[in-house]
Amino acid sequence: MTALQNFAAYLLIAVAATALFMLLYAMITPYRERELLRQGNVAAGVSLSGVMLGFALPIASALMHSVSLTDLSIWALVAGIVQLLGYYAFRWIFRELRAQIEAGQLALPLLYAATAVCLGLLNAAAMSD
Repeated sequence: MTALQNFAAYLLIAVAATALFMLLYAMITPYRERELLRQGNVAAGVSLSGVMLGFALPIASALMHSVSLTDLSIWALVAGIVQLLGYYAFRWIFRELRAQIEAGQLALPLLYAATAVCLGLLNAAAMSD
């Protein structure tokens, strides 16, 4: 494979993994992000942005350190699992997250976004061996 073909293949997998993760995340949350975003709900935008960044950070690390497309795909799966576990743990600790997001309140959604980004940073660092 040429350098351009490698670039395209790795980028395609990274973008596809991110899109699949975000779709899965939207399916498991008890609120409808797209609808809330269309209504201008900033809290939904903040929390979803944190989740996307939290997933993208370890994907970026995996892109830099993977030795194959399979390796990248496995690390993408790991990144998704870490983010989903973080979401469930946060929701278990802060049961009012859903209500605050739906009401457009920012306190917990902002903390959740920061938590997702921190998990992503730690996950990315752990991938770098």
